[in-house]
Amino acid sequence: MRTAPHNSHSVRVPSNWLPMVFLLCAIAAESTRTAGQSHTLRFLSAVLNRLHLTGYCPDLSVTNNELRKLGHFCGYGLLGLFSTQVWLSLLLHSGRRGWRLAARRGAALGVLTAASVATLDEWHQRYLPGRNSSFADVLLDTSGAVLFVSLFLLSAFINRQQASKDAESITR
Repeated sequence: MRTAPHNSHSVRVPSNWLPMVFLLCAIAAESTRTAGQSHTLRFLSAVLNRLHLTGYCPDLSVTNNELRKLGHFCGYGLLGLFSTQVWLSLLLHSGRRGWRLAARRGAALGVLTAASVATLDEWHQRYLPGRNSSFADVLLDTSGAVLFVSLFLLSAFINRQQASKDAESITR
């Protein structure tokens, strides 16, 4: 029985896609009636009561809202980052692009993926009783993706420059 030769540059779809798929499932689970603001407020209140910290949050509804917005920003920031990594991997393995161009296109596609999911999520919430839809949330989600992806690209460019300098010093 012949098997295909192992190519070290092949796309490993499950490992590349797993973080993004997991996060998409989490976003879908949170986009329900049970993850609405009133439910998270009760949860936050119970946690603070259990930890004897209720005196530190005089206006719990404001704290709840701020934590929810922070969750939006970071969650969609991670979605943008994971999507960028998937797109970058696919673009690099297609063999038609250099690293810099693939990184830029992967970043743009990663942010676009996060913005698209945010838009669909808000549209979906519009039709759920007890939930509301907000364009401001789409902008917040997209800005999280832009920041996380920008930091990833900056880090990747710096690491590649450093690796190039290290390789240059070894050959001298």
